[in-house]
Amino acid sequence: GYEPDDLVGSHCANIVAKGDVEIVHQGLQNAASSTAFEATIIRKDESSVDTLWSVRSDQASNSVLCVIHDVTERKQSERIRKELIALVTEELQYPLNTIKSFLDDLNRDRFGDLSQQGKRLLSLAMRSVGRMSNLVSDLLDAEKIKSGVLELVKREVAVSYVFESSVAPL
Repeated sequence: GYEPDDLVGSHCANIVAKGDVEIVHQGLQNAASSTAFEATIIRKDESSVDTLWSVRSDQASNSVLCVIHDVTERKQSERIRKELIALVTEELQYPLNTIKSFLDDLNRDRFGDLSQQGKRLLSLAMRSVGRMSNLVSDLLDAEKIKSGVLELVKREVAVSYVFESSVAPL
């Protein structure tokens, strides 16, 4: 929303959110090492813009090159994705635990004996609930890995084991 004349000769701290002024200052100080950082800029209408700053120093001309990318939509998409994952996992965990508890009661014959076919179907249902629970856990783990909270440990696994554990007998 600013005109070029509004910005020429002014300090960049004038348009940076108060909480991010130090981040920008440090980023510009570290320009010699070619750095990138995120900071919020305040528009002329006082709305905010999430930005990614790419900064590099040019010693020959004694100047700093700074390219500022608007990442507001990306940040908003990330926030929405995180909220959606939190909602989905929360909303799935409770009913899955309820179903698992009921199936465990059936398996313990708390409601009477089951026929052979009933036991076979119960076994399939228990596996399906287990798979769904694992998917929810995997989704949460993937989110933790992405945010750096959980470290991924890689190990070799026999492909046959992966396939056998994934396929339920009919």
